Amino acid sequence: MIRSHGVGGHLMQRPEITNMSDERLQEWLGSLPAAAYTCDCEGRITAFNSRALELWGSTPQLKSEAHRYFGPCEVLFENGAVLTPEEGFMARVLRSGNDCAECEITFRKAGGEMVHALVNASPLRDGMGQVEGGIGIVFDMGKQHATRVRLEEEIDVCRKTESLIHESNDKHDHLLMHFLHEDIAQQLTGIALLGGILQKNLTLEAHPLSVKAAELSRLTSECMITASSLAKGVYPLDIEVGGLITALEALALRTESHLKISCRVESDSGFHFVEQDAIHIYRIVEIGILRAVQNFGSKRVVVACLGSGDGSRIEISHCLTGQKRIPWSNSWVGINLLNSRARLIGASIELLEEPGKCSSLVCRLRENC
Repeated sequence: MIRSHGVGGHLMQRPEITNMSDERLQEWLGSLPAAAYTCDCEGRITAFNSRALELWGSTPQLKSEAHRYFGPCEVLFENGAVLTPEEGFMARVLRSGNDCAECEITFRKAGGEMVHALVNASPLRDGMGQVEGGIGIVFDMGKQHATRVRLEEEIDVCRKTESLIHESNDKHDHLLMHFLHEDIAQQLTGIALLGGILQKNLTLEAHPLSVKAAELSRLTSECMITASSLAKGVYPLDIEVGGLITALEALALRTESHLKISCRVESDSGFHFVEQDAIHIYRIVEIGILRAVQNFGSKRVVVACLGSGDGSRIEISHCLTGQKRIPWSNSWVGINLLNSRARLIGASIELLEEPGKCSSLVCRLRENC
């Protein structure tokens, strides 16, 4: 595998190397703190130090066609396929006359051991400036690679755990919503109906408890409305009934009612999303609206669901009516909650802030939407 990290300027460019005797060149290579070798313009190995021999695991034949460009090893593509000698980093250096700086490679020794290394290579030129060979410095990155692999694995485990936590919370909220809506609210509805019948009968009989029965019926109806509202707050039932946009519009209405601000939802026909992502998109908007009010003291929030050739996105825009409190970028909890949700659906979060003006939070959905 070869991965380039950048291009250095005149890497290891030492004009005197080309004029060194074989003994002096071998001595100089031996003084280097890493594996090093030189080759001629055809890629034939001309010299190497003990560290290169240790890294390769076997001795290359000097000035031989058998081991060209990089010693007795097989350099690999990322998919594991073997590069031909002409596809390697040193061959490119000799053809182009340009340096190869911090080029990450994977190669296989003769015994089958895989090695991860970082390579710096430069062309060697004669007195006329013509490329007559090359020099390669190779650093064994085995420990660093193993550390990076473990870190990537740990990050993957953390993200999977993060996903399981969100899924567990959503399932819990979903069950609680159904319990409040289907059980508690429905039972309260029945009690309210019975209370109404009782109140009518007591009124017909001019019973003194008819007033209390009417009060009981009214309070029960209020409890039913509260339970239904609480259920929607815990989990957006509207997503299951009318879809994401309907749920977002209901969220905007509840936000206006509870937070006493202006909140509206706009959408165009180009807006598309993956259905199973709906709850995560809803939560992102929910957090975005709440943070807009808490962080900025905003009194007007617009949620725009837009689609274009660049894909679908959601923009949560809000204009300041007073002094801004906490910038989005300083709201650790808000940003991490948003990014956490966004990662689960392959989306990205972008914050657009203009001091003293309107600010926007943009959620760009995955490209295949």
